[in-house]
Amino acid sequence: MFTLELEGRKQVVRDTVRLHRANTNVLPDLLQAGLPCYSPLWMRENLTSLFQSKELLSVRETEPSQKLSNTKVKLQEYLTELISWEMPNCLIHNDQLEGNLTRKSTDEGPGFRFFDFDSSFASHPLFDVHWCNREFLEVYAQEMDIADIDGLYSVINKTSYLSDLVRAYRYLDMVREAEDGAPREDALQWLEKSVRYLLM
Repeated sequence: MFTLELEGRKQVVRDTVRLHRANTNVLPDLLQAGLPCYSPLWMRENLTSLFQSKELLSVRETEPSQKLSNTKVKLQEYLTELISWEMPNCLIHNDQLEGNLTRKSTDEGPGFRFFDFDSSFASHPLFDVHWCNREFLEVYAQEMDIADIDGLYSVINKTSYLSDLVRAYRYLDMVREAEDGAPREDALQWLEKSVRYLLM
């Protein structure tokens, strides 16, 4: 998205909103088919079990307990604020780089198609909003009928931090879904790195 011209980047923002709106109706089918869901409410309810999981024993042994406790409180506050932005869960593309976009043909009108949904999951729409540029956020706010641009800007910065929490849950799932029953060493490393990023 970064090498696109300004209007092209704004169009990606508009198409992201359209993608979110279009998939809310089919989300139950996607979840039934195995799409993982990391909603803010679910993550907040599972914070304690995440931090107490046996897979994070090395983190608990090397990090001060007060630091872990403070991080949990911060995560709870951020997730509660995100939940207050009452928007329906939807399919999060989670990888909107230019290499995963293709322009529609001229007879289809302006816009982009998204592909490569390998890292997708279901959650709050703001997890797909990575534009900390106010101009792009204004386009998003207009498309979503959001009047509070300053509030949106603030919560987007927090959602960026919460993305590491989503990664932690994803890697924990990878560890636990190892086919041979043994933890995947790479997933364990990624899980630990994600949690350590949260602790920074």
